[in-house]
Amino acid sequence: MKFYPWLLPALVCCILSTGCNKSTDLTSPSNVFLRMFPSDTSYQTGGAFQLADGNFVVYGFPPENNSFPPLIIKCDSKGTIIWKNPLSPAFHYCTVKSISASTLMAVGVAGTSSSIISVCEISDSTGKMIKGSLKEYMLPDIKSGPLMPPLFAQSESGGLLIAGTIENTTKKEYYPFALPVDENGVAMSPIVFDFNIPGWKLIMTRGLCKDNKGYTISGSTYNADVTETDPVISFCLRLDNNYDELWHTFLTDTKESISTKGMIVTESESSIILFGSRGKSTYANTNISDLIGTLYTQQLDMEGNLSDTSGSYSDFMNLGHAGGLAETSDGGYIMSATTNEMIDIYLVSSNHMYLLKLGKDLNEEWHREFKGFNAFTAVSVEQTKDGGYLIGGYEHSGTFIFTMCLIKTDADGNIVLQ
Repeated sequence: MKFYPWLLPALVCCILSTGCNKSTDLTSPSNVFLRMFPSDTSYQTGGAFQLADGNFVVYGFPPENNSFPPLIIKCDSKGTIIWKNPLSPAFHYCTVKSISASTLMAVGVAGTSSSIISVCEISDSTGKMIKGSLKEYMLPDIKSGPLMPPLFAQSESGGLLIAGTIENTTKKEYYPFALPVDENGVAMSPIVFDFNIPGWKLIMTRGLCKDNKGYTISGSTYNADVTETDPVISFCLRLDNNYDELWHTFLTDTKESISTKGMIVTESESSIILFGSRGKSTYANTNISDLIGTLYTQQLDMEGNLSDTSGSYSDFMNLGHAGGLAETSDGGYIMSATTNEMIDIYLVSSNHMYLLKLGKDLNEEWHREFKGFNAFTAVSVEQTKDGGYLIGGYEHSGTFIFTMCLIKTDADGNIVLQ
């Protein structure tokens, strides 16, 4: 068994569950690594993904509402940095994606309360903003934060749909919004979704995805000032390609709080998978710390009807929250998650990062655990081109410093080659 020396300083362990099966038929070895990206500035990871050339990108932003810019890092298949560049502070809370083989796009805002959404394209080869690509869109009273940066999806014609959360300052209420932008960069009128449900007026956007037939937006209640007996809403709504609402639906439970982290539309476009956490303790879903509870997944059909399909996960996931969810090549799913012994941003004991392989029925097939001296939190996950998995996350030390990290596993979720 060969151990990689860069794993040792963090003392990261991959705890193998018994009775695991191969998730792919690939026989070629995968590159595996754990890579930390220390910096003088504290950065909380926003996400990570693989590029068309096989390299990886991880990006993050300071969790505090300050004037520091976000940071984007490109590294190779071994985790070695190729380039590392900050964006403008106008993108402080942002989402970054690859939009072509050579171009990234970033959509962001300057702080927790903003009136401008900034959009730019970034060269994949240099990490620099492409000259002339910066666009700004006025939209008063945008609410944002580490858990709820503005999201975007690109249409086939090159247009964008930007989704996020907006505040009605008069009523002190939060609503999901969608801002369509055409292929020429011209914004249309924003669409604000006021569900008009008595008692639920603080709702934030947590997920956005695009498929051939339209867009899906999800989210949940934004407030910590909710009692243990109050139900907490999660929503999912569907737009067609003309941005007209087709339907919306809600998940509520009078016994539990429900937080929707996001969703995916299955590759066959036959269902929507919501994922997040639900708990019986005091609700704590704010722009600082996510709801601590039991992992859940829930399947909806394309008309918004809840099905009987939901996942079952290990008992240790009863104190945690979801990071990311993605489809896998075998028709199942991969989920990153965190067991969370963190009361709030100032009281961290030990977060453990997990990778869970789910079957087509959303039930757990195997899991892997990653832990070290400090608290690890998972943010995103995807299957890589070699059949392995890429987890984006961050380490949170006792000195309140956030450090971005990447974990690249093999096809069985291991970071140790045998």
